[in-house]
Amino acid sequence: MTARIHPFHRKTTLASYQEKAVFWALRAFTYATLLFGVIIFATIIYKGSPAVFGAFRVDGTAPFIHNDFLFAKPQTLHVFKYKGVVKQMSAADYYAFVGEDGAAAPAPADGTAPAPATAPAPAPADGTTPAPAATTAPATAPTPAPTDGTTPTPAPASTPVNGTAPAVAPASGTAPAPAAATTPAPAPADGTTPAPSPAPAAVTTPAPAPVLTSTGINPADITDHETFSYAAGGIFPQIVGTVLLVLGSMTIALILGIFSAVYLSEYSKQGPLISAIRLAIVNLAGVPSIVFGLFGVALFVEFLGWNISLLAGWFTLAFMVLPVIITASEESLRAVPKGFREGSLALGATKWQTIYLNVLPYALPGILTSSVLGIARVAGETAPILFTAAYATADKLPWELQLDPTRFSPGFLGYLEYPFFWLHDFILHPVNALPYHIYVVSSKIPHNEFTERVQYGTAFVFLAVVMTIALASILLRIRLRSRLKW
Repeated sequence: MTARIHPFHRKTTLASYQEKAVFWALRAFTYATLLFGVIIFATIIYKGSPAVFGAFRVDGTAPFIHNDFLFAKPQTLHVFKYKGVVKQMSAADYYAFVGEDGAAAPAPADGTAPAPATAPAPAPADGTTPAPAATTAPATAPTPAPTDGTTPTPAPASTPVNGTAPAVAPASGTAPAPAAATTPAPAPADGTTPAPSPAPAAVTTPAPAPVLTSTGINPADITDHETFSYAAGGIFPQIVGTVLLVLGSMTIALILGIFSAVYLSEYSKQGPLISAIRLAIVNLAGVPSIVFGLFGVALFVEFLGWNISLLAGWFTLAFMVLPVIITASEESLRAVPKGFREGSLALGATKWQTIYLNVLPYALPGILTSSVLGIARVAGETAPILFTAAYATADKLPWELQLDPTRFSPGFLGYLEYPFFWLHDFILHPVNALPYHIYVVSSKIPHNEFTERVQYGTAFVFLAVVMTIALASILLRIRLRSRLKW
């Protein structure tokens, strides 16, 4: 009895083999992309997490647990040997260790002690040039008299090493008298050899005492002293600057993007002009970030006179992500059913009331999705921040700004002016950011083992900051979706 074949049984053909090949190829490409992403993230976490978690310390001051990498400013790292022991200190710790006087002149790297400085002789009151100090000759012992009554032989004059006696000019300015020729003493009559004069006694100069710093450190004990910029301290100003740039630019971009999307979706009439505007928006989404940076320099920094500041960075980054937000917001508005609009208008609501109360609340989850993409791009771009917002040395926090008291009006009016002057200086003050700090440490400073720790540690914190802000946006979107169902 033969087996019955199902009439809808799938037969193995060339097309089925092609379908399997396409399936496995797509699957392999997807898994390869995920694998590369995992390798990148694992490398950053493996090399960057020790810089973050290894910076924790516990002491007796509140809050008792400190992390210098997350909550300190960048500093220069000092690497040196003190009495043969290698030490690594930040700039603040090093100056506290050696004192102010020891920090000014460290010992040479070859380990030799510095020569003590001699104080110059004071100039005479009459303005004449002081005479050079004369060198004291070593004292020689007198020659003992012979016992036979003969005249003792005078001791010969000491001759310099080069064989020539230096002539010292007298202070009066007259020519020195020529040296008289010395005649050797005659031999004694009895034929005995005269006793040689004894050699002059050597005078030993005691070694100068070491000059200690205010902290009791001998600079001669510090050898092999090297410094590495941005290799110590932390990245707290960069974290604050990144958060400020992301929040400010995304606020501006969301306001402008939502308003533009509402106009294009609800108010505009379809025609060649609107089609051209949409095409321009799509093209702007593909423009490189460095072009937006040059645009920000020309418009905000130069033309409007904002200089390199937080405000210029806000608007430059907002315009960079504006095309993405406009496109996503317009699609979210179109996804809301037309019945919501028609029902509201039929009940007598105006067009703006219909949009504000019946369209925008249901489109917000999609708009927040576009904001997540915008956050990742705003926080990760270096060129616009480099051109418009950041200085490498801008490590002053917003609450550390010092205002000139002469700018305020006298009396009570000055207290009212203070918040406005502070806000003016705050938004026109340059900041630093994590991507720009990574760029500076990686390309502007010689690469070494100390700066590598800062590079990966900054990248690790940067990923954590971006993920935290994006996670907050995702949670807000989920909450809105759960409240609005249709």
